[in-house]
Amino acid sequence: MKKSRLLGAVCVFTLALLATAVQASLIVPSGLSTGDKYHVIFVSSTTRDATSVNIADYDAHVQAAADAAGIGATINWRALGSTATVDAIDHLIPLFSDTNTVPIYNQNGLLVAPSLVDMFDGSGTLSAPVQYDESGNLLSTNVWTGTGTTGTASGTNYLGGGGGAGTQFVIFGNSWIYLSQTWVINAGGNFENSFSLYAVSQEFTVDAVPVPAAVWLFGSGLLGLIGMARRKETA
Repeated sequence: MKKSRLLGAVCVFTLALLATAVQASLIVPSGLSTGDKYHVIFVSSTTRDATSVNIADYDAHVQAAADAAGIGATINWRALGSTATVDAIDHLIPLFSDTNTVPIYNQNGLLVAPSLVDMFDGSGTLSAPVQYDESGNLLSTNVWTGTGTTGTASGTNYLGGGGGAGTQFVIFGNSWIYLSQTWVINAGGNFENSFSLYAVSQEFTVDAVPVPAAVWLFGSGLLGLIGMARRKETA
């Protein structure tokens, strides 16, 4: 009976360690205090065309990239993009408790924008480039957005194209740019090309006890229980 309980405790501890390892590549920005909220943005290492008119298809793409990197199992990610019926800023607003104050960081821990409103304030500039993929690797590449500097669809050059001539062209940006609008709106590309996507996370809150520390505390307690069990068996 004692051995069964001990085995169960070891299994729980192992699962806790595995859960921590799975989330190890998700950046936790430095300089934040307990209770602070933040979001993460990455540029997907995987690519796709921009022919779909359904924003859910682009969400599924970035979610799959996050899942493959181990940062998507319990985390909701949405694509930063505009279609004929959905503007990027409106698509991202539900992720934020406050669009004016909650900051957005890239996967290297750099502040990209102080808030969603600042990201799409029309200036076209960021505090730092997105430029890091879901695993935290540097990635300078073209990114489908279909979006202008205010977070709304760029003319008829949105994801999936629109009505009129030349609609096979969709707006794309450059992941390494941040001091001009080129990060979100560089030029139009044939929507059959294969480019990356930007992904924005759900909101996170800085915990009082970081997950790694919590795991170590749990491990210390488990070792104590093992020691007690051994002492009882030898008594």
